[in-house]
Amino acid sequence: MAVDRLDFDEILKIQRMTQIRLAQELKEDRTANVIVLLNQLTKNGQKAIQTEEFLVESEAMGMTEKDATEILDKLIVDKIVLVPKEGYLELF
Repeated sequence: MAVDRLDFDEILKIQRMTQIRLAQELKEDRTANVIVLLNQLTKNGQKAIQTEEFLVESEAMGMTEKDATEILDKLIVDKIVLVPKEGYLELF
């Protein structure tokens, strides 16, 4: 009986670790998707894009405005995305 409990506790531990890892991978995937989207939107020689355009396109990709904004804010802090002027975004 003690072995069964130990096995159950181990299974729960593995399940929690898997959920944490999957959540981290999802976050990384979304961040990569944001960078790819910004790159696509600035391909035509255009250096900066309007923030609103980015938000519309990210929503079309299935991302909520809140998620897109949070990821964008982190990329700005990490200096991967620049804000050359209010309302515009630019990849570094």
